[in-house]
Amino acid sequence: MKLDPESKYMLFFGFIRDYKGLDLLLKAMALPLLQSPQIKLIVAGEFYTDADSYLNLIKEYKLEERVVLHTEFIHDADIPKYFCAADLVVQPYKSATQSGVTQVGYYFNRPMLVTNVGGLGEIVPNNKAGYVVEPNPEAIAKAINDFFTNDRFEEMSAFVEKEKARFSWASLIEKFEEVKPSCSVKTKNGDFTNTSPFAKNATCHKGNTEFTFAVWLLITLTTTYLFNFWKSHRLFNIPILRQWVATVGKALYQLLCLSIIGGKYLDLR
Repeated sequence: MKLDPESKYMLFFGFIRDYKGLDLLLKAMALPLLQSPQIKLIVAGEFYTDADSYLNLIKEYKLEERVVLHTEFIHDADIPKYFCAADLVVQPYKSATQSGVTQVGYYFNRPMLVTNVGGLGEIVPNNKAGYVVEPNPEAIAKAINDFFTNDRFEEMSAFVEKEKARFSWASLIEKFEEVKPSCSVKTKNGDFTNTSPFAKNATCHKGNTEFTFAVWLLITLTTTYLFNFWKSHRLFNIPILRQWVATVGKALYQLLCLSIIGGKYLDLR
């Protein structure tokens, strides 16, 4: 990547769309708090909007020497080098629900800056795993300045490494165990024996609603993972195919979310 070992790097990762707020980050870098030439930004991801508006901002604020552009499709094999090169992952979104970039940041033990929109702030404990700020250049610049001025990488990275345990499969299984219903079925001799909640004639004594919710959540996570896998396949280097898969995946994800709500409140199983 030919990066300067003496510089400190932020990472903006993923498709570049207007709602993701790259313009806010560029404006933040132009503020007096972030005038240090050693604070640089890596932009890794394709433009899915007009590129000229962002390139013009870089030129207007004279950031050409501080912004490293890799605006091509990023293959899975190349993802580690971008995250490992970064000191801080920045998600200056103007609107959002959640972002998969956050979980990738956790995987690589990278502190993150997210904006206080949607559920982003719920995943990144403020001033521990990173920063949760308002979506404006001043707030973004203040947090970035605090991170680099006070050398917070080590302490925040250590917290991220511990915090990500709650997103592990082991943690998910523990949650399943907490809400799993106690179910039994009557045997031929009249005794009751433990069984699956899906077994014929099973009687469940607790946790039906919570268990249904957990099952649908697992289905949603699995389906989202599969669509992300398919999107990364070599075939989908063709933009129109990637766009089609992303649209179908989003629609199915929303349908499953509605199913989760149905299972949660209607106690479907």
